[in-house]
Amino acid sequence: MKNEGKQLHIRLPDEIYKKLKVRCVHEDTSMQEYVAKLITESVGKYSAEWQPNEEKAAIKSKRRQ
Repeated sequence: MKNEGKQLHIRLPDEIYKKLKVRCVHEDTSMQEYVAKLITESVGKYSAEWQPNEEKAAIKSKRRQ
């Protein structure tokens, strides 16, 4: 059985939803595949262990030096 992963539910304004739907039709892809691809590309550089505060702490530490 294929791992389906987690589900994410989002609300979009009607205008954005319509634009997304048209874009997906032009690219011959589903909205699911399109949005999943965007998210994957966006978060690809982060690991599951990454914590937002780690990055902020490193920046603050550099400023103090």
